[in-house]
This record gives sequence, structure tokens and C-alpha cells, in this order.
Amino acid sequence: MHSRNEKELPYPTYVARFDQSVTQVVICYLGVQAKIDDHLDKFTDASHCIEKLLKHHPAGYWDHAIFFDRNGFTNHLYTLYWSDVESYNSWTSSSGIKAWWESEERETDGLGYFKEVIMPRTTHFETHYSTPEPEALGRLARAMSGEIKEHAYWGSMRDRIPASQTSSLMPNGYPTLIQDVRQKIVPHENLCVIRSGQNWSDADLEEAKLYIQEMQPSLEKGMEYLHKQGMEIGCFSNRYAKILNNSGNDSRQSFGLSFWRGLDDLEKWASSHVTHLRIFGAAHAYMNKLGAEAKLRTYHEVAIVSAGEQSYEYINCHPATGMLNAVYTS
Repeated sequence: MHSRNEKELPYPTYVARFDQSVTQVVICYLGVQAKIDDHLDKFTDASHCIEKLLKHHPAGYWDHAIFFDRNGFTNHLYTLYWSDVESYNSWTSSSGIKAWWESEERETDGLGYFKEVIMPRTTHFETHYSTPEPEALGRLARAMSGEIKEHAYWGSMRDRIPASQTSSLMPNGYPTLIQDVRQKIVPHENLCVIRSGQNWSDADLEEAKLYIQEMQPSLEKGMEYLHKQGMEIGCFSNRYAKILNNSGNDSRQSFGLSFWRGLDDLEKWASSHVTHLRIFGAAHAYMNKLGAEAKLRTYHEVAIVSAGEQSYEYINCHPATGMLNAVYTS
């Protein structure tokens, strides 16, 4: 365990508590990309098709977000969660997604598609919430914890991962590419994936203004750095996405989703890189100003996954998409 200050902690933190029967979860990142001016109708139709399939055969929990990448593409991103592998496998065969994904139309309609799946064991992931209200993966949990002590010090993220007590969780190898019409990534051991989210949907106008003016700029700069230059510090891919509501409008929620070679690379960025230190400082200043009155909710989920717990497939995507960036940029 890392050393920590045993004095009163500066702010409360909670974690998700899963049922003992849950030993492994599944997270699928399903996306479609295009340059809007080129394929607007097809792009909209593809997104609506995915949503229709999801609404008739929902995952344990899912959300829909949109992000724009440095290559000028708009991306719809659907994040889907299941609390066991069997439920995921059953869903793929019953929902129509498998037939939709394998259709030749995915290869010929001019759009880009990606499907990234990780299946972390509960011993190899951790969660972190600023309030007892669950977000994302936490929505599959049995309950939320009370306030925990393992936070507010560098190294607490690792300490919250059960497997870290007996393993260094160091990565081994590098991802490689199987080149075909449908490009696939051969993953390496102990990839690290983090989703770090912000939800200010309950904030009043004054707090929302404070968030947008004083906290969001540092966050956006950090996300941009990881998106454009992250490979130099071990971040294979980063997406900064805005979650959409059921009507397709901005829900005042966002998240960063990044794939790292290993947990140690993520830790180094978090503890010492100027872009994250600015995010960290802005967040503390925000909370010090509002205290218990703050309505902003923040969270993250971090997973360490073995090679056998990862799957990546890309159809007509540009080379900087997701884990393709790891093999084309390295």
C-alpha cells in the first residue's frame, strides 16, 4: 500500500459494490464514424439502427455519446455494459447486432465502424465516485459503499484494484495488427483502460457557468493532449465524448475514454504531467469554492485486462481510430 495522510480527507469518495456472484464484467465500445458532409444520411441511419437494436434488446446499461477526432471525423460512440460474459454472448446472438455487424454492408456503405470489447475481472478493476450515485459501470453494482479512505493520495487508484496487492500489473508486449478488410488488433497483456466522467446535469445556472469557465478548459486541454500526443507517454488512444440524452441532445455529461499500455503509464501522467496537474488543481479549486453545495458529480472506472480479455475490430476506420493508433503511430 502507498503511504497516505490519515487526517480528515478533503472530500468524500465512494466505490461500487458488486454482488459476490459477479466475477467478470463486459464493456463494449461500439462506434460509427464519418465526415458528416460526405455521408450525413447514411451516418444518421447507422446510428438510428444501432439505437433501435439496443432499445429492443438492451444491455445491462448503455449510453450514447458523440465525439470529434483530430482527423475531422464525427464519431457516435455507444458504451454497453454487462455483469457477466454469458449475458453478453446471449445478447450478441439475440439482439441482431451480430448479423448487423457481420453484414457486407458494413464494408461497402462508406462509413467507418469499430467494435472494442474488454472483459475485466472484478479483481482487476476499480471505481471511484464523488457521490453515492452510480454512473456507467457502477449502474451494474449491487450497492454503493460508504465513504472510503483509499483516495486523495497518489497511488490510491492502484490500491483500489484488488489484484495490485499480489501483482505489479505490468504490461507485457505491444499490440499488433491483422491487416484485412476488417482490421483486428492482437492485444498485449495488462492493457489499462480508463473512463473518467463528469456530470453537471443537476447544477444550477451559476454552478454550470463556474464549471464551464473554470474547470472544463483544463479538462479539455488535457484530453486534447492525450488525443494528439498521448502515444509519447503510453496512451494509445483518447476520446473526449459528450453524452447525449434520449432526444439526441447534450445531456451536460462528458467523459474521457483512454487506452494505455499499462497502469504505470496512466499513473505517471496523473501524478506528474502538467496537463493532469492542471485538471487536478482546477477540480480542487472548484470543490473548495462550492464544498457540499456542489452538484457536479465526477467518477472514473479503471480496468486492467489480459490479452484474452480484449477484442478489437475496425471496418473502414482511419488509422488513428482507437487501438489502430497504437500500431500505426508506434
